[in-house]
Amino acid sequence: MEQIPQDVAALHTHEAFARFICQMHKKREATIRDLHDKDTDQVMQLSGRIAELQDLLDLAGWETLRKSYNL
Repeated sequence: MEQIPQDVAALHTHEAFARFICQMHKKREATIRDLHDKDTDQVMQLSGRIAELQDLLDLAGWETLRKSYNL
């Protein structure tokens, strides 16, 4: 696990990685929009997906990528 930050830093040098992570961000936003008019069970499922996507975005350094590549 201690190699992960260095691996992510290396990936940050590739615009293709930034575009891939941008697609994950768009998927998270779409899932948030899907929360409307859902029953409790569906909200729980969607909330889990949102949390998983957010964890991946955080691990990938989405905010840094977004600023670096103007996404």
